[in-house]
Order: sequence, then structure tokens, then C-alpha cells
Amino acid sequence: MLTLKNLTSAKKFLRKMYAKDYPYYSPEQDELSYELCTISNTERSDSVEVMVMQMFEQSGHNIYKMGGNNKRYDLWANDEKIEIKSSLARQKNAGKNPYYTYSFVDIKPECFDRLVLVYICPDGLKLRILTKRAVYARISGKKLKRGAAGYSIYHNKNSKMIGQDLYSFLGLTSDKSSVESE
Repeated sequence: MLTLKNLTSAKKFLRKMYAKDYPYYSPEQDELSYELCTISNTERSDSVEVMVMQMFEQSGHNIYKMGGNNKRYDLWANDEKIEIKSSLARQKNAGKNPYYTYSFVDIKPECFDRLVLVYICPDGLKLRILTKRAVYARISGKKLKRGAAGYSIYHNKNSKMIGQDLYSFLGLTSDKSSVESE
């Protein structure tokens, strides 16, 4: 008979398996990033969405609705539809000069007013916010092609994080990472 003890053991096993895919993450660098790399994509996405929603609430925004199973956006804050996308860093060129890439997929600009991008870096989370207009400008400027589920924004070795710092936008403690302007 299977018990809660079996489930706990299975979850522990899965966390170790997920973490093996990302050996460049460690709790010594950043505990939150490390914890996020040890859970499934769905659990990670849902957790990041709730954390961002809580940031909006903390900064005084009225949160009217968080999307359900058939959601087209993740939250409704002060009369704006907010979509939240997150991406774990993928290490490339593991030799002398490693760098990280990020992929944000299934972006449908017609379904939101603002897009929050959460870069889950080995040394911590970097949060950016863009207007719908800035997203369309990026799509146009990079000549991105729409897939069946929406657009994909990729960041490689030479890309800068795009958008405005979310902490500054919300009036919270600022993150000083460099950004590409809207």
C-alpha cells in the first residue's frame, strides 16, 4: 500500500532529478533560484506567478482576478491584464566562457496589457515589465514569426534583459541590473 511517506520520498527523488539538469544552480549562489530549478515546469510557473501577484498586491495594486484553467492572462491589476512568463537559465559553452540563454514562449500580445518576464538566473531572479507596445516593437524589430501557441522571445549571449525593472515600476526596492529600454 502506498502512503504519504512514499509520496514524500518520490518528491525528494524528483527534486534531485530536476536539479541534476541544472548543475550551475546552487543554494550557495541563490536559494530561491536553486529551489525553482528543483521543481517541475508547471509548479515553477505557478509559483512564480503567485510571487509576482503578491508583489503587485504588496505595492498597493488591486488584484481583481487571477486566471483559471482557461486563462488568457495571469492576473488583473488596476484595470490591466498582466501576463507573467518565466525562464530558467540554460548554460551554453560550459568551457572557459560560459553564458546563459533564456526562452520565453507562448507570448500572445493581444491577450495582455503588460508582460512580466522573470529571468531565473543562477545568482537570483531578475524581473522586467514591458508594455504591449514594447512587445510588438520587439516582435517587429526582430522579425519574429508567430507559432501556433504565440511568439517566443529568446535571449542569447549578446542579448540584454528587456523592459523596465519590475521593482522600480512597482516602487519596491530596486534591482540594479542593466536593462534594454522599452
